[in-house]
Amino acid sequence: MTKDPTGSPDQAMSDPNAPSSKDPTGSPDQAMSDPNAPSSTTASPSTEPPGSHESHDFDLSTEVDEVELQRLLSLFAERRRSDYARMANLSARLEEGDRHRDWDERDAAELGALITQYETLREESLQTLNNRTQITLLGLTAIAALVAGSLTIEKPEESRTIIYAVFSGAIPLICIFILLSWAGEAMRAHRVGYFLAADVEARINKKLGRFVMNWETALWTGQLPRDEMFGPSMVSFFVIGILSVAAPWFGINLIGIKNTAVIEQVLAVLIPYSFLAATALYLVKNMDRLRNIPVIQSVFLRYRK
Repeated sequence: MTKDPTGSPDQAMSDPNAPSSKDPTGSPDQAMSDPNAPSSTTASPSTEPPGSHESHDFDLSTEVDEVELQRLLSLFAERRRSDYARMANLSARLEEGDRHRDWDERDAAELGALITQYETLREESLQTLNNRTQITLLGLTAIAALVAGSLTIEKPEESRTIIYAVFSGAIPLICIFILLSWAGEAMRAHRVGYFLAADVEARINKKLGRFVMNWETALWTGQLPRDEMFGPSMVSFFVIGILSVAAPWFGINLIGIKNTAVIEQVLAVLIPYSFLAATALYLVKNMDRLRNIPVIQSVFLRYRK
């Protein structure tokens, strides 16, 4: 029997210097306890780009805003004034989030709707100018006809009732009608103009990304003068007022002051002046509705609960 040159098999297996065939770097316990060895449980570096958490939060906020806006836009929703203000805020926030989005069919549809609204409101504004002109001309024509008819009376002192009815009744009432109608149309134009400047023009410019629509904005910021305050229509407004004040005294002089009692003169002046004073107070109280508003902002965003 031939012996193993390296020794007995038991010695070879028990040799402490013999390398292990199972672990070339040493024992498994040493390898696992080595502090320098890489751990299999070490977290890998994150590949998520910086700011991704903010992006996720923004996307979530946008989704929540979109859901709320669609709920308010539903035909079954009960909307109050505060709800419309909320809709305007949500729309503005969503539009800011879409500023980097490519132009699509929805943007074209929105722009078309805004332009249609702008054209419709501009026509309404122009119609108010025509209405004021027609009301003033018709009123002055009626006053001229009444005055001309009264002057044809041969003996005015014997037709006091007619003279008083014309100069202390009809003419002041016509003047009051002209003043109130003129002011109402001017306030209507004022309302339309502010909405165009604050909402329609602003939204079109935001959609286009350029300061393109600016006519009403130029009027409201004072770049161009407004006709309502110092233009010819305002001059005619004051002329009508002076005519209404002078009419009762003209009737009294037409009859003859010596031929009228003091009580007649007082009533002939006091009654029309009472209506004129009430009209003047109303117009003065609402005159701020004809002035420019210093800050132009959306009518919905200006609302505060």
